[in-house]
Formats: sequence, C-alpha cells, structure tokens
Amino acid sequence: MTVNKWVIFVEGVDDKNFVESLIREFKLQSLKVQPIHGGVHRLGNVAPQLKREHGLGQGIAIILDADQDIDGRRREVNKQIMEHSLRVSEEHVFLLPDNHQPGDLETLLEELAFCTYRKIFKCLDAYGTCLEQASADYTPPGGKGRIYAYCEALGVKPKGSERNYLDQNRWNLNAPAIEPLMRFLRSLPT
Repeated sequence: MTVNKWVIFVEGVDDKNFVESLIREFKLQSLKVQPIHGGVHRLGNVAPQLKREHGLGQGIAIILDADQDIDGRRREVNKQIMEHSLRVSEEHVFLLPDNHQPGDLETLLEELAFCTYRKIFKCLDAYGTCLEQASADYTPPGGKGRIYAYCEALGVKPKGSERNYLDQNRWNLNAPAIEPLMRFLRSLPT
C-alpha cells in the first residue's frame, strides 16, 4: 500500500512538541504527530482513530517511552497492537530514548542538552545525593524534574509543550543520541 502521509502517535504534548521540532528542523515531509495522552495502555483508547487513519491511507507509527524495561514495554505494545487489531508493524514502533535501552523522552533530552550547560545535571546529581543523605523520605528529582530544572536554570520555558527545541544554544539536535530516532523518522516511506 502506498502511503500519502504518516501519523505518528506519541505519549503526550511534550513528545508532540519535540517530534514536531525534529520534523521542522530536518524538513521531513508527510509526517503528522498526534498525542495519545498516556502510555502504551492508551493505545486501546485511540484504536478507532488509528484504524480510521489507516483506512484513509495514512501510515501509522508509534513513539513511546521504553521506561525501565524496554523488552517488557515492547511486549506490551505488541500485545496492544494484536488485541486491538491495529495495523502497525514492529519496525514502525520506536521506544525512547534510542529503541534499545530503558529510558524516556527526558533521558534523550538530557543527552541533547547543549554541552556548555551539562554541568547543570552535575549540580542536580549533587542535590539528589544531598537529599538522599538528609532523609530516606526525600526523593531526588527524576527525569521530568531534571529537565524542568535545566530549563529554569537557563531562564527558558520549562513546560514541555512550550519548549523551543530549535534553540541551538540550549539543545543540540545534532548530538549522536538523536541519530536512532532520526533514522526511524527518515525510514517512514512515502
């Protein structure tokens, strides 16, 4: 089947903003991004929309977080695809950060932080260690908190849906960490 356009389903608006930024930056054609407002278990909720898009001749791709267990996440995605009779092939599913390791969008973003400002994450590591030593009741900032702190330290909008990933002074969209995702996006045939 010849595909006119690809609809890429992502977890949320933060992911949508990020992937759309890549599409603009690298001038990728015929790609549209749609958030499902949640993780793998939301695929069932958007199954009618996925089927409708496919019926209109659109290709379907999925980008989700791998989280802590990439193999388990891949099994969950495949289960949802089978359970809801979705026409999505395995090569059109990408798990962030790189389709091979555990992690998420924030894991990738930390790798894309402009090198001059990477020391912010070392400060956050020290802060996290301090919290852990102060009390077992304290939780150091996780991925989203670390990216928010990075943005706030630089005086830019921390909210993921408002971040400017095209700001080359804050984000390096040519970093090696982005290559697996870019290969995936470029592989979507039209």
